[in-house]
Amino acid sequence: MIAKPEPGQEKKPKLLIADNGPISVLSEIDGALDWLFKPGCDVWMTDMVLIEARRRPKPGGRERKAARASFENWFARNKHLIKVVDTTTGEGFIRNMTLWEMAGRPEGYEPNTANLGEASVLSKLEAIRETVADQTAVVLMDDRNGRAAAKALQLNIDLMGTQTFISWMAEDFKVKEAENAWVTLQAILGKELDHGEEDDPVYVRNYGMS
Repeated sequence: MIAKPEPGQEKKPKLLIADNGPISVLSEIDGALDWLFKPGCDVWMTDMVLIEARRRPKPGGRERKAARASFENWFARNKHLIKVVDTTTGEGFIRNMTLWEMAGRPEGYEPNTANLGEASVLSKLEAIRETVADQTAVVLMDDRNGRAAAKALQLNIDLMGTQTFISWMAEDFKVKEAENAWVTLQAILGKELDHGEEDDPVYVRNYGMS
C-alpha cells in the first residue's frame, strides 16, 4: 500500500497519532491498538490525544467503558514505547484543568476538549512538524480539517485515516484480525463510525517504508 523507497533513500518513519479518532475506534476491538507497533516505527502521540482518550463522556453520551478501559490497559503496558508530544493546546488545557481543580471544581466551568476548533488543528500541525523534522512520518488522523491542513505542509509524510490504517495492516502486514475489522466496527459503532472522505482515503508520499 505504501511504496518502497528508492535504493539508498531508506528511512524508517515515525508513526504519529495526531487525532483521538483512530484511538477511539481501535479501542473497540481487542488487541487492535497493538497494531500500531506492527510497522516497527517509533510511536508518537500528541498530548491532546491522550487527554481526549481519557475524557469521560458528557451526560447522556455513550459511556464506552470497555473501550476506555482497553485504552488505559494498553497505554499502561506500552507507555515506555510511546513518546507523548507536548503541544500548546494540550499544555493550555492542562493549565486550565489545574486551575479548575484548585478552584474546587465548580460545576459548569470544567475545561472542555470536545470542540477546540482551530487551536486543535494548529496543535496537530505543530506536532507533525516536531515529529518529522528532517525525517519521515506516517500520520494517523481522521479529523478532516486537520487532514486538509496537513496536506499543505511541505513535509515528507504519509497521511491516513483509521479505515486505511486497518487496510494497511491486512494487506501489507498480513494481520488476519484486520481483514474483517472494519465490518466489525460498523456493527459496533453504526453511524458513529467515520468512513473518511471517499475521494481521499489516503495521502501517500513517495518515500515509503524501509
